[in-house]
Formats: sequence, C-alpha cells, structure tokens
Amino acid sequence: MIPSRLPSVENAYADVNDAVRMLFRHDNTPAFVGRAMIQFLVTDNPSTNYVRRIHDVFVNNGNGVRGDMASVVRAVLLDPEARDPAFAEQAPTFGRMREPVARAMHLARLTRVNREGDMLWFNSEFYEQAFQAPLMAPTVFNFFRPSYKPPGVLKDSDLSGPVFQITTSYSALSFPNLMWELSNEGFTHWAGYAFRPDFRDEIDLAGDVEALIDHVNLLCCANRMSVGTRDILRTALNAAPTPVDKARLSIYLALMSPDGAVQR
Repeated sequence: MIPSRLPSVENAYADVNDAVRMLFRHDNTPAFVGRAMIQFLVTDNPSTNYVRRIHDVFVNNGNGVRGDMASVVRAVLLDPEARDPAFAEQAPTFGRMREPVARAMHLARLTRVNREGDMLWFNSEFYEQAFQAPLMAPTVFNFFRPSYKPPGVLKDSDLSGPVFQITTSYSALSFPNLMWELSNEGFTHWAGYAFRPDFRDEIDLAGDVEALIDHVNLLCCANRMSVGTRDILRTALNAAPTPVDKARLSIYLALMSPDGAVQR
C-alpha cells in the first residue's frame, strides 16, 4: 500500500517511487515483461515454458538480483526456442511480423547508407506511410498492442499478431511503395541530408541470377526463402535490364516477400 502523505513535491516523488516499487515487485510483472520481450525480439506466441524460463530469470538473474534486464534479454535471445531451428520448423505458429522500421534499417544496412558517416533520420513522411517511425509512438504503449489479434486466421486461432495492428489496407500498399523509394533514392530529407544506397555486392552477382537469389535469401530471408518466392524473384531478375536494376530489385523483392517480412 502507498501510505497517505501530505501534498508536497517530495511526497509526490515518494508516491511515484512507491508505485513503481509495487509494480516491480508484483507477482505478474516477470511474466508480463518476459512475454513482451519475447514478442518484441523472437516470436508473437511463445510457449508457456519459454515465458516461464524468462520469468525465472527476471525474478533471479542467478545472483539474487530481480529485474536485471541485461540478463532477461540475454535469456530471451539464447533460449532454445529462439536458437534451435527445429522450433520454427515444427511449430507453424512460431515467428513474428517484422516492424516497418526494422525492415527499413535492414535495407539501410544492406546498402551501406552510412558509409560516408553516421546516418541521420527524421522524416515524418515515413510515419505517414508505415504508421511507425523512431521516437514517434502515438502513446506510451508503443505503436501496437502486444495482445492484438488481427481478424481472420490468427484471431480465429486465438493467436496474437501485434505488428498487424499497423498493417492496414493502406499501409500494406504505402509501405512497399516507400521501401521502393528508399531502394532507389536512399534516406533523404529535403536539403538536410542524403544517404544513397550502394548495391556493389549485388551488382557483382548480377550476372548469375541463381547466385544473386542465394545471396539475398541468406541476407534478407535467413535462408528460408520459399520455392514460390524464389520463382518470382527469378522471373523478375531475368527481366531486369541492367546489373543495377537486378541488384536493387533482388534486395527489394526479398525484403518485401512473406519470407522477408516474417521473422522465423
């Protein structure tokens, strides 16, 4: 319980500290934080055993410390369900839709946009097209609810899909269009900055379409590209007129494909 106190700045801070302490010590906090971290980093619908293991690390990091977030994140990423490919292969519910900002940063890293200095990025147009942008969450609860269940197969199966909350009929078209623009022009903002894409690695492979597909399969799809996606890429790349076109198209299509959009 938070004790009754006389109104004052000092007591206001004491009230806040007591409230935070009570939340930190609440029995439900370890599981709540653990599940949220798993959803953010690994998979939308973790098993109860996975959540329990992260819960236990939150309660005690091995040295009697509660709430050691470094240990919690380490446990989330090194858990067998996060590291063993068998879990992804055997559980059709494993995985998560990748957030727009993460996919845009993936493109930025692949195309070396920071090769001439640390990349700057502040562009409200990205938010308008993707419904997400750095430091622009509309509420303290982020851009989407962890418990969100999109209508259709996932909701019917009682499965969460948080990022689908910002994947609407509009953003499903506007975000791929935006990513195509970034693939062509890089990250630019009027006269403020211009970080152009560099496709040198992909251009070197443009003469061998199968090798180029293997390359983007590994870098964009964690080597899990489906036969159907590979066929689509092969057709598009064979029709692309120049090595630069093939290079740009290979990365763009791989990142936009279901295999690149869903992290498994």
